[in-house]
Formats: sequence, structure tokens, C-alpha cells
Amino acid sequence: MPAYSCDRKTGCHDYSCRQWAGLLSSFYKQRWIYYFDYLRDCMAKHKKPDQQAFEQTIRDWEWNWVNSRTSFPDQPHGNTMQQVQLLYRRYRPLVAD
Repeated sequence: MPAYSCDRKTGCHDYSCRQWAGLLSSFYKQRWIYYFDYLRDCMAKHKKPDQQAFEQTIRDWEWNWVNSRTSFPDQPHGNTMQQVQLLYRRYRPLVAD
């Protein structure tokens, strides 16, 4: 899991990035949205961001996410090979030597 902690105060969180079903949209994307919303709010109020306070807020949010018991699919849907080929054709020219 992306959030690994025994409690909300631990410094050990987000020790690995997993791109399993549902994590990108329900965890990582949401966390980035919270972060940029926080920065926009600080800019609008002309105040310096408090990174430590934000990190505690995120740890609380992560704790709630981990304990929400949301289930995600454990099997892929669609044609995996077709998607791989599509991505390969799209991005191969960008990384070719």
C-alpha cells in the first residue's frame, strides 16, 4: 500500500509507489489535487505554505483512505495487448535513440 503507518504521526508513509487498480485515480491524483488546492489557497491569502501542517493533513487523509475499505478490481478489463501496442506506437518515437 502507498500509505504505510501504524498511526497518523509516523514519518514512514508513501515509501513506495504502486500503480495498482484504482490507486492512480483514487489516491495519487487526489493527493496532488489536495496539494495544488492548498498552494492556490496560500497564494490567494498571501501566506507562506506550512509544509509540516500540510503533511499532517495528508497523513490524516491517507489514514482515512487506507481504512476506507474501498475495493478495486483485481482483474484487468479490456484488451491488454491492444492497449500495450497502442501505447508502444504512441510513445516509442519519443524515447527512440
